[in-house]
Amino acid sequence: MDPLIVTQAINVVYAVSTLAVLALGLAVIFGLLGVLNIAHGEFIMIGAYCAYITQSWGWPYLAALPLTLAVCGLLGAAVEWIMIRPLYRRPFDTLVATWGLSLLLRKMAEAMFGLGFRSINIPLPGTVKFLRTEYPIYRLLLIAISLVVVTALVIWYGRSRTGSRIRAMVSNPELAQAQGISVRRLAAGTFIVGTCLAGLGGVMVAPLVPVQPFMGLDYVLRAFFVLIVGGLGSVPGLLSGAAVIGASSRPGIGLVGTRLGTLGESTELLHIPGGGSRAPSTPKSIARGDHFIKMKGKEVFKLAVRLMEEAARDILEQHGLAANQIGLVIPHQANLRIIEAIAQYLELPVDRFFVNVDRYGNTSSGSIPLALADAAADGRLQPGKLVLMTGMGAGLTWGSALIEWTHPQEGASE
Repeated sequence: MDPLIVTQAINVVYAVSTLAVLALGLAVIFGLLGVLNIAHGEFIMIGAYCAYITQSWGWPYLAALPLTLAVCGLLGAAVEWIMIRPLYRRPFDTLVATWGLSLLLRKMAEAMFGLGFRSINIPLPGTVKFLRTEYPIYRLLLIAISLVVVTALVIWYGRSRTGSRIRAMVSNPELAQAQGISVRRLAAGTFIVGTCLAGLGGVMVAPLVPVQPFMGLDYVLRAFFVLIVGGLGSVPGLLSGAAVIGASSRPGIGLVGTRLGTLGESTELLHIPGGGSRAPSTPKSIARGDHFIKMKGKEVFKLAVRLMEEAARDILEQHGLAANQIGLVIPHQANLRIIEAIAQYLELPVDRFFVNVDRYGNTSSGSIPLALADAAADGRLQPGKLVLMTGMGAGLTWGSALIEWTHPQEGASE
C-alpha cells in the first residue's frame, strides 16, 4: 500500500481520537449538567499556555500537567461557584454567561501573552516505522493517550461509586438529594472535571498547533458539532461524532500548514544598521554605508542550514509526515551549498529540491515565489503532490509552508 495513503489513514485516526478527548470536557459538562460551556475552548487555550509557560521556564513538559490541573481546577471551581451555580436548569442563561467568560479569558490571555503565535517544541520529536511508513512518535503517543483517557473515564463512570451518584443526580436531582447525595457538591466536581479535561486536551495538542488567544474558538465549535452529530450522554455518540467531524475536516488540500519563528538575539548577523526612525539618515551614516546590508557570512550559513532544516522538520511532524513523502522541496535560493546541506540533513536526494539560483542568483524574499513559478512551468508540480517551502532571512526569521498542489498542469484537461 502507498505509504502516503497509510499516513493519511493514521492522520484520520489521530484527528478522531484527539478530537474525542478535546470534546470530552464539553460532553461531561453539557451532557451531565445541561450547561453549554461556550468557554470550553478557552480552557483548552489555558492548557496550551500552561505548556508554553512550562517550556519557557525550562521545566520538563510533563510539569505542564499538574500546572494545568491546578489552574483549570481552581478557575473551574470559581466559575461554577460564582457564575454557573445560580444558573443551573437555565441553559440559555449559562450559554450567555459562559460566552461572556470566553471573551474575558481571551482578553486576559491577550494582555498576558500578546496576539502573536507561540510555538512549543515537540517533547518527543522524530518518527518511527509504523505500518510500513514513517510516522511521528508524538502523534502515535497522543492516539494512545486519547484511547486510554476515554476508556478510563468510561470505566470510572460506569463502575465507580461516584459515577453511580452522578447518574442518580442526572436522572433525578431531587430524589438523589433526598437519598443523601450532595447534589451541589457533585455538580461542582463534575464541572471542574470537565474544565480540567479541556485543559489537558490543550496540553496534548499545544506542540502541534500555534498557541494564541483565539485558538479556542475553533475547538469549541468542533467540540459542539461532535456532540450535535453524535448525541449527548453516550461514549459511542462521542466517538461517532468525533469520527464524522474529525474525518471530514481532512487537512491537506491547498495550504496544509505553516510554521514561523524568529531569533531576535542574532539580528546583527544579517541586518541593515541604518535607516528608519531608529537610525535616521545622516551624512556620517551614509558615509559609513549603514544603509547597506551587513552580513556575517559564516555564521549566517550555519544558522540558515539549521533553521531551515528545523522549520522543515517541525511542519512535517506537525502534520504527521515523513520527509520522504514530500514530492518537491522549494527552499530559499541563497546558494547551492545551503540547499545541498539541508538535503543531507533531511536525508533527501538533491533532485527532490528545486534549484534556480544558478539562473537568477539570490533574489532574497522573491526566491521562493520565483522557484515555485518555475517549478510549475517546468512540469515539476502535479495535482496531489506535497510541496514543502522553507526559508530564512533578516531578523533572523525563518519559516516553512506545506501545500498540496491543486492546480492542473498547463495544457492538462481540467
